[in-house]
This record gives sequence, C-alpha cells and structure tokens, in this order.
Amino acid sequence: MKSEHLLLPRPKKIVWGGKCVRLDRRWNISFNNEKLGCFADALCEFVKKRLGFSLRAAGRPSRAGVCSIALELDPDWDFKTRGGEAYCLEIRPRGIVLRAPCARGIFHGTQTLRQIIENGKNIKECKIEDWPDLPFRGVHLMLQDSIPDPGWFHEAFDRLAGYKINSVIMEYEDKFPYRKHAAINHPLAFGRRQIKELNDRAGSLQIQIIPLLQSLGHVEYILKHDAYARLRERADSGFEYCPLHPGAFALFKDLADELLAAHPGSEYFHIGGDEAWFLGECERCRKVARSPREKSRLFVDYVNRVADYLIEKGKIPIVWSDVLVAFPQELGRLNKKIVIMYWDYQPTCDEQPFVKWKWGAYFGEDIQKNIPEEIRKIYLPYWDRGNFPVLMDSLPYLKFFMDRGFDVIGAARAQSKQSVANMALWARRANENRARGIIATTWPLLPLQNSWHSFAFLAEKAWNASNNSHENFKFGFARTFFGLKEEDAQSIHHAGMLLGAQGLTPENLEKAGADALAAVALLKDLKPGIAKNHQVFEDFELRGLERVHLAEKLLLFRMSEELMKDVELGAHSSENMAAVSHRYTPHYRLVFNVEYLSGLLSRLEKLNGERLKLIQMTRRVYGKIAGGQAVENHVAAQYADEERKTTRLIGMIGRLLSLKKHEEYSRVTEWFSLS
Repeated sequence: MKSEHLLLPRPKKIVWGGKCVRLDRRWNISFNNEKLGCFADALCEFVKKRLGFSLRAAGRPSRAGVCSIALELDPDWDFKTRGGEAYCLEIRPRGIVLRAPCARGIFHGTQTLRQIIENGKNIKECKIEDWPDLPFRGVHLMLQDSIPDPGWFHEAFDRLAGYKINSVIMEYEDKFPYRKHAAINHPLAFGRRQIKELNDRAGSLQIQIIPLLQSLGHVEYILKHDAYARLRERADSGFEYCPLHPGAFALFKDLADELLAAHPGSEYFHIGGDEAWFLGECERCRKVARSPREKSRLFVDYVNRVADYLIEKGKIPIVWSDVLVAFPQELGRLNKKIVIMYWDYQPTCDEQPFVKWKWGAYFGEDIQKNIPEEIRKIYLPYWDRGNFPVLMDSLPYLKFFMDRGFDVIGAARAQSKQSVANMALWARRANENRARGIIATTWPLLPLQNSWHSFAFLAEKAWNASNNSHENFKFGFARTFFGLKEEDAQSIHHAGMLLGAQGLTPENLEKAGADALAAVALLKDLKPGIAKNHQVFEDFELRGLERVHLAEKLLLFRMSEELMKDVELGAHSSENMAAVSHRYTPHYRLVFNVEYLSGLLSRLEKLNGERLKLIQMTRRVYGKIAGGQAVENHVAAQYADEERKTTRLIGMIGRLLSLKKHEEYSRVTEWFSLS
C-alpha cells in the first residue's frame, strides 16, 4: 500500500522523498506563538501513546544538533490566499516544519502529521501543501433514538478532527438538560457538565458544535406532553407547532436561550423548519394562509422572527430548504443573513428523469399537469439543463437560492446505499457554485456508530471536491480505520453498500434480505483481519444481522397476514374450516398446502430463535457504550411487539397446519376405501 493512500483526506499536493526520518526521544516540538502550545502538547501526547516515548514541547526552536518539529504561525505567508485552514508540512532528515497563516491551518497540519506517524517511527521525507475546497465541512448527529454516551462523543470528535471536519450539528431533541422546561428532558439526557466538557473538547479540536432546535415541525418530543399540547397546529398530532400561537415562539426562545448559553463557541444556530406538512391548517392559520402565496408568507414571516432573535444574539441562523422550495412565492422577504441548508439525498449524477417539488417527484407530463404554472415559471430555468422534460437538473435549487443572495450548505445523507455517489455530487456542485459547504446527516434508522464510512467519505470529498476518484478513499479508509489489508478494502466497502439504509418495501424485502445476508457473509470473512476499531466493526456486524432479521420478519408477517385473510374468507364461506381449499395468495402465488404451511411455521420459529440471539448480541455490543437501562429500552422498542406478534402467528399457523394435515389424512383414507 502506498503511503499517500493512508492520508484522509488526501492532501492537495504531496511529493515524497527517498529517505526516511526516524523519530526518537531526542526530538522536541517548538512553536513560535503561544496559541500553538495546546497543539504541541496534543502532539506530544499522541507520540507517547502511539510510539511509546515522550517529546518535549518548548516555546522556542531546539538547540543545534537536536531534531525538532517546528510549528510556525506566519500570518504574512503567501499561502494565506488558500484560506485560513491551509498549511505546508515539510518532513526533512533533521527536522519537521509545519507552517500556516492561521492556527486552524497548524491544527490541520498536525492531524496530517499524526496520520503519517501512525505508520511507525520511520517516516518518509515529503513536502505537503494542503487546503480545503469547501470552508464548511460538517456532520449532523440526530439523538432521537440515541442514548448519549459522553465517552463515545469525545472519541468521535477526535476522529472527526482527524478527518478535518470542522462543524457538528447536534440535534439533541430531549437529550439536552433543559431547566425551565425540564418536563421535556429524557431520563438519560446529558448533564450540564457533560455538555460543557463536550464543547470544550470540540473547541480544542477546532470543531464548533452547532445546536439544532426545531422551530416548527418535528417537535413530537415536546408536544406529546399535555402541558404543551395547546401549541399544536393539529389537535390530533404533536408533530408541528402553530406558527401564530404566541406560546410557540415564547417556548422556542426559552429553549434556545439555554442552548445558546451552553454553546458560546458556535457561529451558527440551526432552527430546523423542515417538513412543515400541516402549515396553515389550524383555525388561526387558515384565516391568513388560504393560498400558497399566503402560506409562503406565513412561513417566511415566522422564520424571520426566529432568525431575528438569533441574529440579535450574534448567531447566523440555518434553516432547512424544503418548505422554501414548496412555497417560494415570498422568498424575497426572507432575511439574507439566513443560511439555507438544502437537503437532497438521492441524486448521484447531474441529471435525473424527474423534478422534486413539495415532497414529491414529477416525471415528464406530470410536471405540466400537477405543478402549478406559477411554480413552473419560477423553477423552469433551474430544472432545465437542455433536455427538459426528459431529464432535469438533479440539484436545481442550489443555484436558485444562491442567485437570490443566500449562502447555501448542501446536505447529503449518511448510512444509505447512494451515500458515496450523492456526497461526491454534492461536493462537486457546491464547489462549482461556491457554496459554503456540505454536511452528512444521520437519521434514527441506525446507530451513530455505523456512520463512520459516510463521515470519512464526506470529509474526503469536502476537502477535495474537484477530485472525482474514489480509489484513494476506498483503500485508505479500510486500512486506516480497520487496519485491513489492501485486498480486503473493496470487501468492506461493498458490505457497506449492501447494507444501505433505504426503507424496506413489499417490493424490495427479498432483495434487501439477500443483500444483507451477503454483507453478513463478507463481514464474517473479514473479521479475523480487523486490527482496530473492533467496537465499530461489531456494530457493523450487528447492523447486518438486524437487517437480515428485519427483512425476514416483514416478509413472514406479510405472508402470514395474507394467509390468514384467505383463511378468514374460507371460514365465512360455505366451506368447512377444517377443509380449507387450495388457494393462491395474491402476492406470493404460493399453494396453500401442508408443505407451504410447514415451511412458513418453521421460518417463524427460526425467526423467534434469531430474535433471542439478537437481543443477547445487542446487550453485549451496545452495553459497552450505553447504560444498562438504555440498552433495555432499545431492546424493548425493537423487539417487544415482534415477540407478541410472532408468538401469535406461530400458534395460529400451527393450528391451521394441524387442521390441514387432518384434511389430507381424511382424503387419503377416503381414496383407499373407495379403491
């Protein structure tokens, strides 16, 4: 494996020399600015942990004849035209020099040096000149179904910093320790001290934690409580606030104030605002939002009100894009200081055969039939790349928002089959349009621990947005993260693709199950070669087994339900229940006979056994990163209903099988008696 394959993200320019440099205890670390002392100390700590000896951090260059790692801050250096995160690293036989115009550049250079030192004491001569293509490189951590483990987050921030990620959007939901509205808090929420320690740790790693507090939709964790039910847009749903209810904005301010106080180092504050499906439905809102334009104004005015409050506090507000796309009529009224986070998780190339609007996809003639003329006039210049309406631009609203004076951050999704291609497209298009950056989002389908492949790829593409090759990443990630050999790199990458977290539907259950089985087999073969991050690999294995189980469960439940419908039809006909006729299920077209029933019963019983094994594995694997009660809550949420339903189906199909056997036995005896 070539050394350059082991650097993630890959540096812009790297020239390797022919000689090796040997690090030993004679070396020290010097720095020319006191701001760099913490970076020197961190590098000393890393060398001691990785190589087993200590270096001395000194505030001045080392004496003659002694090798040193020199950290040199030079604000006037010509390289500053590349931005504040640029750096130059030179490894020479008698010394290492790291120069940058800003402290952030020095920090990124130390992360590259750490990756080089990972290979051992003997490191190659080289000169690296490096800078990011996109200034904002982030990940979004959704804590809806995750139990906060401070230790995991500290380790995660270390790893993200190593990949040169500089922003983490934390969607706490009920995992933040609110004081004024403590009824919202989850029993296992973070503590105040833990939040401070996380922010301090992130700050030392040049990462800003950006709090995300939903201002309109996705507030079930709040509106499920009776004390806040009056704020609902729909009385029968706790999904969404009424934007005109005075209590909604008052509550947002109360919660935001506590988040602001806990995150003083954040430049931004994310106000959510996505998927406000019920906008304009309550009695208050219907009076002022009868038309699409009035709905647009209602949304924009509310977002402006929230944003103005945060701008007064010195923060840059971020809002999701989709409601603005659905109702663009009053976009000109939106405060231009707001950054729009435009999410689209499906596109993998520049053109696609449909356009997305108002949470739907429209093909060809459907665009003319189902999208209002007012909307078509607004978006047609951005949908059309020359092949309309056969093929349309896959990310049309990026340029649309930027043309209207907004900064935009693109959002791809971690944990899905198309993540790699989607992130690569987002990075390239964001770079071409000079957008602010991109993030990888996580949603409550899989544990955060299973997102590292996506996070690392996002980091690679955000740093090197114009590089279309993925080969360096495939080999580099497998080698550096899991310690796998080069020949196994493709396998771990392929296993991740097979376990993409797309939704399971009746049409894809069998294929998804087969893909997951193939991934599990690959992981089993790879396991002996895993040299590090065993915990993450165990999570990966568990994810594969859970997906196999889930696909099989849904398939068997569907087959059983269709079977019982047939039985119910037969029971209400003139036929006797014990003599159910041979019927065909509408989807599976399987003969309803003893063989079929026996096979279905056997698979359900096996499913029951696999569930018990998975529960044991879940307790073992997740018990290492979360409290016992948290693990039991996860097990209960995942498997309690399944146990009840599987047991019921086994009983019903077992009884039906007995009746069917009796029917066939009767037929056989009748035939013999006649003959």
